[in-house]
Amino acid sequence: MRIGSLLRSKTISVGFIVTTTLLITLSLQSWGVFSRIELASFDHRVELFRSDREINENVVIVLIDDVSLQELNQDYGRWPWPRAIYAELIDFFALAGAQGLAFDILFSEQQDVELTDGNDQQLVEATLTAGNVVHAMQLLHADRESSGTGLPEEFRQLFGLDADHFAGPAYNDALLPFEFLYLVSQGSGFVEIVPDRDGVYRRIRLFNRHSDGTVLPSLAAALVLPLFGAGNSIGSGLDAAQFAASQVPLDGRGNYLINPYGRVQTVPIAQVIRSMRQIRAGDVDNPELDPAQFNGKLVLLGASAIGLLDVKATALGAKQAGVLLHAYTVSNLLEQDFLTTLDGISELALLLFICCFSAIPILLASRLSIAVLLPVAIGIVYLAAVYIAFPFNLVMPVTPIVFTQLLSLMLALMIRSYRQSLLIPQGASTIPASSRSRLEGVRNDPARLEASRESLSAMSVGIRDVSGSRESRDPGQVVASLNLCIAELAGVVNDNGGTIDQVIGDSITAYWGTAGNSAGHPQLALECARQLCQQLPSINEKLAAHQYSQVDLSIGIHSGKAVLGNIGIPGRYDYGSIGADVDLARQLQVLCAQYDCPILLSESTRRGLQPTVSLSRVDELKISNNTDTFTVYTLNEPF
Repeated sequence: MRIGSLLRSKTISVGFIVTTTLLITLSLQSWGVFSRIELASFDHRVELFRSDREINENVVIVLIDDVSLQELNQDYGRWPWPRAIYAELIDFFALAGAQGLAFDILFSEQQDVELTDGNDQQLVEATLTAGNVVHAMQLLHADRESSGTGLPEEFRQLFGLDADHFAGPAYNDALLPFEFLYLVSQGSGFVEIVPDRDGVYRRIRLFNRHSDGTVLPSLAAALVLPLFGAGNSIGSGLDAAQFAASQVPLDGRGNYLINPYGRVQTVPIAQVIRSMRQIRAGDVDNPELDPAQFNGKLVLLGASAIGLLDVKATALGAKQAGVLLHAYTVSNLLEQDFLTTLDGISELALLLFICCFSAIPILLASRLSIAVLLPVAIGIVYLAAVYIAFPFNLVMPVTPIVFTQLLSLMLALMIRSYRQSLLIPQGASTIPASSRSRLEGVRNDPARLEASRESLSAMSVGIRDVSGSRESRDPGQVVASLNLCIAELAGVVNDNGGTIDQVIGDSITAYWGTAGNSAGHPQLALECARQLCQQLPSINEKLAAHQYSQVDLSIGIHSGKAVLGNIGIPGRYDYGSIGADVDLARQLQVLCAQYDCPILLSESTRRGLQPTVSLSRVDELKISNNTDTFTVYTLNEPF
């Protein structure tokens, strides 16, 4: 079956568009083609709706900023500082009654050879005294030549989680806090975060697994878990993580999509150290920072100084302290402020909906301008919904949806245009091959084809709607059904060596007698008329398949003289026939209904037929201004 025949079916056309569009869209999406634009769209929504959102009031960030580096360098020297400074920090927040303190700094090795009264000892004692400090660790993938390092048994017992299920990669190496430090810590959490394809940090894993089977929390999760009374029992899949009564949505790959805050509480570390020194010096009533303001707070310490290499690009800015990502996550967990993305089935259903409602109006509507309005309206409404949904923490896809709509629209327009080209007879294609060489190039140059007077047989074919309801039917259906009929009729004319002269409304005219078919043209015209009548049931079947009205044919044939030439205006010429004999064929076609005959032919045509043709005399007629009467005939044989 030809492609054109298949595409005439609206159901097949819609199926083709939907299948093609979804396959292309899903393939491109799986290859990451849309990722950069989609991520930029997400960042725009974050900047628009989250820039003024305040982080949870109980989350405070202490920053090692450039100003603090310069100030404390005078007392402690160049970075890295001695760990006694962090002991002072822990003591300050322990005095303040903070709920927890997390370090986004890795203390993997001792600074002192012996753990006596040195800096390491002060850090360990402060951590032990506070009892609520979480220290950073890092999980690593060892190179192929190394089998990695297993976690110490004590570390596993202290910080390993009881996971009833876990989905995600396994790491085979780790950098841990030095032993004396992690033994006195409340918790330890990994701090590594992997950026998206564009280098921007938007996601974090709440839990990870070591190759020895130990499941460990992120820094944010380790800080928050004790507050939920979850103990060590958690679950983590690709779409959600659970601990205590909380279910945290994940992105389908096991990553948590961070919901950022534009307004956060930050304190320079130098200000904390100055305040602690004031308190130790006896100025308890009027320190620079009042410890009471940190009572019940969760404090995270990290670096924002450029030289400390922990500045990251996030959805809210190109240069943000890495610790902010952990702070955002802590606040999200405390407030249950989770971003939710569509699951795979929901997104596929959305793509299918957009695809169908973009293509169907283009294929069904009679007016293209109206047909385009619905897809455009759907696109505008969807984009509005994307931005309306984001403040409610629903992240809806943009790029694959827009691409799907544009692709389905393009395919629908192409199929609509192709179907119309199949239904509308094209002048050049109706000219027989034997005559085509004479007519090439004459459309815009009348001098290249001389006018001539020829003996020919002209045939006029009228297409009558059996129901007689064209005026009340949809204009698009009327035009489409006529085009389908004309295309079928033109094919029969071509097959019988005729030349399509004109298509005027619901009728076509053709002639025989030009170069290549001058001999026996009355017989050729009548044979074509017979085949047209025989083809009528097949034409009506095709019309019924499109739910179009049935049609009947009326055919008039007359043989005589006509002028052939390239007629028109500069830039638009058509090669055709003119003359009274051509007009007479049209008038005979009109009279078919009056005599209830599918075919009427003139005396002059009868004389050119073979003797075996069986005809019946119909009437003696005088048409128009012609003073002579002539006999008209019809074929005896049934069709």
